[in-house]
Amino acid sequence: MTPAERMQLLLEGEYELDVPLSKSHERIAKVLQQRLEEAVFMDARELAEAVGTTPSTIVRFAQRLGFSGYPELRMWLADLLLHKASPVARAESVIRTYAGSDLFLAEFCANEARTLSALPDTIAPEQLRAAVEILKDASRIFLFAEGPAACIVHLLAFRLGRLRHTVIPITETGKAFFEKAALVERGDAVLAFGLGRPAEELRAILVQSRRVDARSILVTDNTIAELNRWASVVLTIPLRAFDVFRAMVIPVAVAESLALALMLDDPGRTKESLAALERFRREHGYPRIPRVP
Repeated sequence: MTPAERMQLLLEGEYELDVPLSKSHERIAKVLQQRLEEAVFMDARELAEAVGTTPSTIVRFAQRLGFSGYPELRMWLADLLLHKASPVARAESVIRTYAGSDLFLAEFCANEARTLSALPDTIAPEQLRAAVEILKDASRIFLFAEGPAACIVHLLAFRLGRLRHTVIPITETGKAFFEKAALVERGDAVLAFGLGRPAEELRAILVQSRRVDARSILVTDNTIAELNRWASVVLTIPLRAFDVFRAMVIPVAVAESLALALMLDDPGRTKESLAALERFRREHGYPRIPRVP
């Protein structure tokens, strides 16, 4: 029996598994079954408080089912709810996390800091290196994200453009999206951000890149195998980056890491590109120094 099969049985109220569970484990399973839409937004400490146990017991429960730990179990639960989590459930989670606090900024930063510290555990150095290899050798780089994540496309277009990479940003959906995505061809690279509920356009651009033998990088916070298998490299963001409030802190950190890695990969090209930009500016009298009246 797989970890997913065991967890599915527990959610259906079946506690007779091929591995024995303690009374504490059964209490955890009941909370997950009864409050799944709420529980999936909780980290191990928060779930432990809801159950009346310890964070270490939560971790052992996940491992007992066959998951590597609670983060993997939580990712699986998030995938299960990906198309069902309601805006109301998210709003309730935000309210529960931050309401009544005079230290909103400090708590928000602490939440994001915990996720940032976990980022190296979900994105290995060799994965980041593989992504950089794809980007640096590409004829053109197509950047795709929609909704709030579109800001990351604009950021990367600026960063990579300065390094003299040919960048085609795509933040549209619908007809305008397909007009641009159809331009992907062999030798190009696609860097796509699939955050939260995956849009149909995300799958379309990954499939298109595979069809024309272009390589692709997917930055995502879910583990949908059917979607991820289309990407050449998958960079997985820890779930907490999006569980309560869809802040862009973590995906921006990944984007900035990719841009920095490209700069460091070829320092000569970096300096030459920036020097050429500076010469071009000065040739046309920029920046203009304002006259002092």
